[in-house]
Amino acid sequence: MSTVEQSRPFEPGMLAGSSALVTGGGSGLGRGIALGLAACGARVAVAGRRSGPLEGVVDEIVASGGMAVPLTCDIRNPDQVADVVAAAESRVGTIDLLVNNAGATFSAPAEELSPNAFRAVVETDAFGTFYMCQEVGKRLISSGTGGAILNITSTSPFTGNPGRIHGGVGKAGVDSLTKSLAVEWGGHGIRVNALAPGYTPTTGVDRATGVADADAEHVRRLAYSVPLGRVGQVDDVTWPAVFLLSPAAGFITGATLVVDGGKWPSSGRSFSSEGGRPS
Repeated sequence: MSTVEQSRPFEPGMLAGSSALVTGGGSGLGRGIALGLAACGARVAVAGRRSGPLEGVVDEIVASGGMAVPLTCDIRNPDQVADVVAAAESRVGTIDLLVNNAGATFSAPAEELSPNAFRAVVETDAFGTFYMCQEVGKRLISSGTGGAILNITSTSPFTGNPGRIHGGVGKAGVDSLTKSLAVEWGGHGIRVNALAPGYTPTTGVDRATGVADADAEHVRRLAYSVPLGRVGQVDDVTWPAVFLLSPAAGFITGATLVVDGGKWPSSGRSFSSEGGRPS
């Protein structure tokens, strides 16, 4: 039994009969969500820009008895988005669950940020998320089957994102897109929600923020700003994501679930290592 299966809080057949498409699924949170969906019975198309990591995730799913396929795509290109959704549906069935996890960011002062760098991140986060939602959404509307979309965002639309303003602008677009589509598409039985993780160490996150993977002291300092006394783990995000895509969340749409251990509402206070007690 895989580690994901061991930590699974839901019945293994909860998503049986569903087909999911997860962008940015080759590593980090996307990988965790893809594994979680498969562990609950969904067939999963795992999409991203590099085939190697995608194939690794698919191998894990298949080794655990699931069904998954790898598909390469640059979500900034609407033609590639249309092609990858068509390919996913031809291989795993009609997509009724979509996870927009692919994103981009890096640290840079606003006054030094080039127009191309700003554009690249906003196009990935906001444009790419829209292209995927539009392509899957119009297919679901045409079929009349309904479905669920989950957009991975951040708390930056609430707090700002100094040092990564491009990422904050992109995620603010995702936040607005989520709410607007939830209203527009509710009558078609399509739910659209977002999930905003706190700091969750993964290779991609650490590369984007300039934190070394092994910088335990930095992680410890970050944990002091979290009321629950620690930074996130991938499983902390995987299972709330699966919940929002599942029938258990059937009356939830237009919502953003913050999964950050209480950091956002704590207003930057520091906490003891045990969490919960401001210093």
